[in-house]
Amino acid sequence: MKTSKNITFPKLENEFLENILRQLVNQHNIIQMFFTKNTSSLFSHLIIHTEKNSDAQELQQRKWVKKVRNRYQIDVYFIYSVKFQHKFSLGHPFIEFYCQPSALIYQNEELGDSPIIGWSWKKYKKKFNIFQERFYHDHDLHKSQVQNL
Repeated sequence: MKTSKNITFPKLENEFLENILRQLVNQHNIIQMFFTKNTSSLFSHLIIHTEKNSDAQELQQRKWVKKVRNRYQIDVYFIYSVKFQHKFSLGHPFIEFYCQPSALIYQNEELGDSPIIGWSWKKYKKKFNIFQERFYHDHDLHKSQVQNL
């Protein structure tokens, strides 16, 4: 078990969730956490970047995730490193929108190379356009196959 750290999450403004996140940081290899408070939609988003897929899957199934969603209107997503970097390299809009440096509330300095999204608009737009073309191509292909049935 890792030594306990006194970590604060001032953007959360939720003591229940802060205590859970402190436990997560002390018990698992958490690389980064991003929190986006949405004023226009009902739910805020907390993205927790873990090192391993097994950790991400296990943590996503915990009871407190549903409790936080129902009680505090915060969606909690766990994503592991390989998937995070893959979606980032593809220009996936979810990663670009929710995992900005301004949304970063925790970063594990000990784990070293932690990607922070921060590329230029031109570079992102190029990757996003490729992502969008691939998405609509697959969508249109699927739609035509369904119509043929």
